[in-house]
Amino acid sequence: MKKLLLLICCASLGLNSLIAQEEASTASVETAEEIKERKAVIKKVEKAERKVVKAEKLERRSERKEKQEEQLAKAINSKKKRIAKEERKLSKLKQRMEKDQLKGKLSPRDLEKLEKRLDNSRSGIAKEKERLQKLQKKQ
Repeated sequence: MKKLLLLICCASLGLNSLIAQEEASTASVETAEEIKERKAVIKKVEKAERKVVKAEKLERRSERKEKQEEQLAKAINSKKKRIAKEERKLSKLKQRMEKDQLKGKLSPRDLEKLEKRLDNSRSGIAKEKERLQKLQKKQ
């Protein structure tokens, strides 16, 4: 629609210039009214072009905004999935540790290593939750 309007404006401007050239060749002296009329047409065309450019700019802004919102929603969903996955891993690790501890398979050193892994996993989950909250604030 906007391109069509721009095309019509440009065509009318070109047509007006052609007509003006033909008139100039037939009549070397133009009247003041014709000059004023041509200037008015040129102003109208330029004004229409500015409106088209402004409308296109607004459309690009809105598209950009929509894209950013989609990316933000996608990032939030991926953070939620990542947090859920880490929590599942943490619970499996806890269960395995408890099971092995009941069977007596774990040495004190192994317990320390597993506790360290659990702590690292918990801190990772906490960081991911903070990042998720930041993303949700942006939304």
